[in-house]
Amino acid sequence: GLARELEEELGWKVRSMTYFRSRPNLYPYRGMIYHTMDAAFIVEADTSQKIAGDDEILDSNFVPIEAVNPDEFAFDSIRDIFLAFRNSRKV
Repeated sequence: GLARELEEELGWKVRSMTYFRSRPNLYPYRGMIYHTMDAAFIVEADTSQKIAGDDEILDSNFVPIEAVNPDEFAFDSIRDIFLAFRNSRKV
Protein backbone atom coordinates (compact mmCIF):
# COMPACT_ATOMS: atom_id res chain seq x y z
CA GLY A 1 0.00 0.00 0.00
CA LEU A 2 2.82 2.43 0.86
CA ALA A 3 4.63 1.79 -2.43
CA ARG A 4 1.40 2.32 -4.36
CA GLU A 5 0.67 5.59 -2.54
CA LEU A 6 4.20 6.94 -3.11
CA GLU A 7 3.88 6.23 -6.80
CA GLU A 8 0.34 7.57 -7.06
CA GLU A 9 0.87 10.74 -5.02
CA LEU A 10 4.51 11.58 -5.75
CA GLY A 11 5.40 9.66 -8.91
CA TRP A 12 8.18 7.76 -7.08
CA LYS A 13 8.95 4.10 -7.71
CA VAL A 14 9.95 2.29 -4.51
CA ARG A 15 13.15 0.23 -4.73
CA SER A 16 13.07 -1.05 -1.16
CA MET A 17 11.33 -0.40 2.10
CA THR A 18 12.02 -1.41 5.70
CA TYR A 19 9.75 -1.00 8.69
CA PHE A 20 11.30 1.40 11.23
CA ARG A 21 8.82 1.76 14.12
CA SER A 22 5.30 2.66 15.19
CA ARG A 23 3.80 4.83 17.85
CA PRO A 24 0.21 5.32 19.00
CA ASN A 25 -1.38 8.70 18.54
CA LEU A 26 -4.52 10.53 19.61
CA TYR A 27 -6.08 12.40 16.71
CA PRO A 28 -8.78 14.97 17.56
CA TYR A 29 -11.25 15.50 14.74
CA ARG A 30 -14.64 17.23 14.86
CA GLY A 31 -15.03 16.86 18.59
CA MET A 32 -13.97 13.20 18.71
CA ILE A 33 -10.65 11.69 19.76
CA TYR A 34 -9.51 8.87 17.50
CA HIS A 35 -6.88 6.35 18.54
CA THR A 36 -4.49 5.87 15.61
CA MET A 37 -1.17 4.14 15.03
CA ASP A 38 1.54 6.03 13.14
CA ALA A 39 3.92 3.71 11.30
CA ALA A 40 7.27 4.76 9.82
CA PHE A 41 9.24 3.06 7.08
CA ILE A 42 12.66 3.74 5.62
CA VAL A 43 12.14 3.87 1.87
CA GLU A 44 14.61 3.91 -0.99
CA ALA A 45 12.85 5.30 -4.04
CA ASP A 46 13.62 6.64 -7.46
CA THR A 47 13.20 10.35 -6.73
CA SER A 48 14.58 11.51 -10.06
CA GLN A 49 11.11 12.44 -11.26
CA LYS A 50 9.65 15.69 -10.03
CA ILE A 51 6.98 15.24 -7.41
CA ALA A 52 3.67 14.98 -9.18
CA GLY A 53 1.84 18.25 -8.75
CA ASP A 54 -1.86 18.47 -8.03
CA ASP A 55 -4.12 20.47 -5.78
CA GLU A 56 -2.83 18.65 -2.66
CA ILE A 57 0.88 19.41 -3.16
CA LEU A 58 1.75 23.05 -3.73
CA ASP A 59 5.53 22.83 -3.26
CA SER A 60 8.24 20.45 -2.10
CA ASN A 61 11.96 20.29 -1.45
CA PHE A 62 14.55 18.14 0.25
CA VAL A 63 16.39 19.44 3.29
CA PRO A 64 19.23 17.99 5.37
CA ILE A 65 17.93 16.07 8.35
CA GLU A 66 19.81 18.47 10.66
CA ALA A 67 17.74 21.36 9.28
CA VAL A 68 14.41 19.80 10.30
CA ASN A 69 12.93 21.34 13.46
CA PRO A 70 10.94 18.62 15.26
CA ASP A 71 9.26 21.26 17.44
CA GLU A 72 7.27 22.26 14.34
CA PHE A 73 5.65 18.81 14.00
CA ALA A 74 1.95 18.70 14.75
CA PHE A 75 1.95 15.36 16.59
CA ASP A 76 4.15 14.05 19.40
CA SER A 77 4.08 10.60 17.82
CA ILE A 78 5.66 11.83 14.58
CA ARG A 79 8.17 13.94 16.52
CA ASP A 80 9.21 10.88 18.55
CA ILE A 81 9.60 8.73 15.43
CA PHE A 82 11.61 11.44 13.68
CA LEU A 83 13.93 11.92 16.67
CA ALA A 84 14.49 8.17 16.92
CA PHE A 85 15.31 8.06 13.20
CA ARG A 86 17.67 11.04 13.41
CA ASN A 87 19.43 9.57 16.46
CA SER A 88 19.79 6.20 14.71
CA ARG A 89 21.75 7.95 11.93
CA LYS A 90 24.32 9.53 14.24
CA VAL A 91 27.73 7.93 14.28
